[in-house]
Amino acid sequence: MTNIFAQGGAMYVYFDHNVLIDANHARLEENWGVWHELQSKLAHLSARAVLSAWHMVENAKARDDRERRSYSAMITELQPLFLSNNNFVKQNELVRYLFNAGAWMEDGEERSPFHDSLAGMWTTYGGPVFIGEQFGEFVEQLAADPQLRAQIMTPLAEAPELVRAAREAIQEDPGLIGAEAIVNRKWLFDHLPERDRQGRFIPLAYRESAARFAAESIGRVLESCPTILADDLRYRKALLTNNRIDANDAADTQHVILPVVHCDLIVTRDRRLRRFINEAGLRCRAVESLDAV
Repeated sequence: MTNIFAQGGAMYVYFDHNVLIDANHARLEENWGVWHELQSKLAHLSARAVLSAWHMVENAKARDDRERRSYSAMITELQPLFLSNNNFVKQNELVRYLFNAGAWMEDGEERSPFHDSLAGMWTTYGGPVFIGEQFGEFVEQLAADPQLRAQIMTPLAEAPELVRAAREAIQEDPGLIGAEAIVNRKWLFDHLPERDRQGRFIPLAYRESAARFAAESIGRVLESCPTILADDLRYRKALLTNNRIDANDAADTQHVILPVVHCDLIVTRDRRLRRFINEAGLRCRAVESLDAV
């Protein structure tokens, strides 16, 4: 089948957890052909597998120790890149936009969203402290500590409140359904740093002013901040198509926000997720398997 991507440069392929579960089950049944085929297809595409902290959280929830540890061993063999914390990237994009517009005191950081090491990925989370270097070591710590899992999931579950607020506003004024964006001033304020790079607190009034400026120029924010745009599209999709959205719904789509922007391909068994990604109009495509590439 013809490659759907432009030639040149490395290809980044994000695998949804459900795809890797299937590969792991095949390995456990000693059906090594599935695993070897996946590896050979990545090599043929000159592609690098990409994962996120979400894969650790999902694997840590597995009750079968053998299945969980086999999955971790498979990931170590895969040698993937790991993505930054979504909120870290969104904050950096917003700060860079505001700095360039003269509405913030310092520029954002020049950092790749991809990390060769898990230690690099964890630097973008700020809070969790882990001991070890291997994927499996981190997974076992998460498996033993539900509170730690909840700490990582918190940023993934932020959508329900925003979508509910948007629905309430639309009930009061149906004309808002055609609004330019779902993200609002509070959302923008919450994504601004509380401290500068020297660790000094940024005055509340200054942050409120910056959030107000961003909200009033939301069209330019979305043009300049691709990860925020992807998030806004996710909120709008939830608002227009779902009767309800809870924390699980939020997490099911939040973990792909960075891949949608920075990866070339997302492989997922989730039909609704594939439709959302392929209709988003951003850089990547979503497929059910690498056979479609």
